[in-house]
Amino acid sequence: MKKHILSLLLALTCAASTLLLPACSGPSGASSAASQAKQSSAASKASEDNLSGEITFAFWDANQQSGMQALIDAYTAKHPKVKINISVTPWDQYWQVLGAATKGGMPDVFWMHSNNFVDYAKKGILMDCTDLFDKANFPEGLSKVFQWEGKQLGVPKDFDTVALVYNKTLFDKAGLAYPNDTWDWNTLLDNAKKLTKDGVYGFCAPGNEDQSGYLIPIYQAGGYTVKMGEKKSGYADSKSIQGVQWWIDLQKKYKVSPTQEQMTEMSQHDYFKGGKAAMVFLGSWEIKGYIDAMKELGQEFDITVLPKGPTGTRATIYNGLTYAGYKDTKQPEIVKSFLTFLGTKEAAEVMGKSGAAIPAFNGTQDSWYNNFPGHNVKAYPDMIRYGVQYPFSITKAEWGAEEKSLIAELYTQKNPDVAAQMKKIQQTVDSYLAKE
Repeated sequence: MKKHILSLLLALTCAASTLLLPACSGPSGASSAASQAKQSSAASKASEDNLSGEITFAFWDANQQSGMQALIDAYTAKHPKVKINISVTPWDQYWQVLGAATKGGMPDVFWMHSNNFVDYAKKGILMDCTDLFDKANFPEGLSKVFQWEGKQLGVPKDFDTVALVYNKTLFDKAGLAYPNDTWDWNTLLDNAKKLTKDGVYGFCAPGNEDQSGYLIPIYQAGGYTVKMGEKKSGYADSKSIQGVQWWIDLQKKYKVSPTQEQMTEMSQHDYFKGGKAAMVFLGSWEIKGYIDAMKELGQEFDITVLPKGPTGTRATIYNGLTYAGYKDTKQPEIVKSFLTFLGTKEAAEVMGKSGAAIPAFNGTQDSWYNNFPGHNVKAYPDMIRYGVQYPFSITKAEWGAEEKSLIAELYTQKNPDVAAQMKKIQQTVDSYLAKE
């Protein structure tokens, strides 16, 4: 969720519209010039406004705090009379706090995820950002996710993909060749078996992860979950069942992964960082934390593309976040000014250089890739050509948690009936889709 591949990424993102990605629209020379003039005008106007006041900026990832602070510093350098306070809350608590805040005490600017977007859009509390940035500067698919009733309710922040990370130290110790783009499910399993010994697992296959977990094998097997605008989901599709069955078997049948109970006590990330797991699927949004932790622990690791499924598909799940504003903020001019800044090339490069996440603004991705010269982060943009938009529908906020809960039930059973459970998930999700 990447060094010299600026042109490659843009080409892949646009080309992928013929595959699995939504179409990308890049600005022509004329529209680009118009966009820059528009942003320059907006920046000049903001400077002339002599803004003064205080707002709160809320998000959930502490790993990105330094990047968000860099954005604040860049903005307040232009507006020294504005103070922006940071509020960082872990993912699970973030939505509880934000949900409670809708009744009073909402942050002025905050991160928004596609899973929860519709719920907040329906409540009418998100600021209209339609005129605050130029959509031509961002991949169309990322912008469309945060549109509601003809309005753009957020400024695109970043995008991500998932790749395979592997512990080079453990592979060297076992005398095995490193993973590469020829790998498929069988290769991964064969190597995972050889690496599972002496208290070390060959792979981590968490049952509570969707984007970097069970969704990947579903799509790699040729299955699907939901398609925007359709009333019937694909959980009961034989290929979707095949994907989930393989993912569960890594724990229950082949025992090359810690059990779900074990990963409740110690996450897959802790297993990998501690040298107790040789491989894991990892989102680009987490790679900076991995690099820092592995260096400190003296563990060597690298990144490569995901293995191919039984159909030869290397699908990854991609997604993106947006910066949202509170419609009823007491400081609307500051909020609009800050959001306008967040939609500029300058802001994208500031965030990219911090290593926080891959900026969504077209042509700025190398600002992120260049942070990691010692690792093959190029695997993440390489995966974009196999990208599947993170499954989304209008009622996702309602059925998403139930989907995860029903998947989790499979891990509590000694001999789970995956087909029966997937049929149950389909019936549950379809009941929500029927209301859309």
